[in-house]
Amino acid sequence: MSELEEYKEQLAEIEETLTNDPQNEELLALKAELLDLIALLGQDDDKTKEKQETSIPEQPALEKPLLHTESVTPPAEASVPPFTAGQTVWARTKLEKQIKEARVISVSGNRKTVTITFIDSSITESYAIEEVHKERPKDTLNKYKKQQQKATTKPKDDKYEQALNKSAQSWQNFNKKGKKVKKDKSMFSTSDAIGSKVGVVGSGKPMSEKKKVHQHRFSPY
Repeated sequence: MSELEEYKEQLAEIEETLTNDPQNEELLALKAELLDLIALLGQDDDKTKEKQETSIPEQPALEKPLLHTESVTPPAEASVPPFTAGQTVWARTKLEKQIKEARVISVSGNRKTVTITFIDSSITESYAIEEVHKERPKDTLNKYKKQQQKATTKPKDDKYEQALNKSAQSWQNFNKKGKKVKKDKSMFSTSDAIGSKVGVVGSGKPMSEKKKVHQHRFSPY
C-alpha cells in the first residue's frame, strides 16, 4: 500500500469518528492536514505516471512478447492496522520516562511509526509501533528504580533507636544531677595558708597571741 493510500484510509477513519463527535477540534484539524497531504501526493503521483508513460519504448510490430512461465504469487492481503486515528493508547514519555495515556494522530511509514498526542500535556511525539500499547503496561522501569532506592536505604531499627534514646537521656540526667551535688570539704584537703599540712585540721593557721597580764602596783604613801 502506497503512502497516498494510507493517508486516504486514515482520512476515512477520521471522518467516521467525526460522525460521533463532529465538534472535535483536534480531529477537524487533523482532517484538514490529511486533505492537504492527499492533494500534494496526488499531484506527485500524476506527474510520476506521465513520466513512466513517456519513458516506455515502443515494441516492434513483429516482435512477440515474452511469455513468463513462472507462477506468479498473489499479492498478500493488506494487514489490519494495529492502531487507528483517534484511538486511546499508552506510551512512555521521552522526557519523564513515565507511561501515560495518549491519542493516536496518524500511522505512517508502512505502519511502523505511530504519531500520538499525550492527553495530559498535549505534547505530540512519534514512536515505533512496538513502543505504543493498547492497554497500560506494567511500569517495570520505575518499579526497578524504587526497588533500587529501597535497597540502598538502611531500614531503621526500633531497638537500636530505643537504646540510643535511653543512653542520651541517662547522660542528660547525669549532667543535671552533677550540677546540683555540693562538694563536702574533706579532712584531707589542704588549706591555702602557707605551711599547711595534709590531715591536720587547722594546719597552717597562725597561733593565737597570748594576752599580756599587767600587774597592779601600789604606790607608796
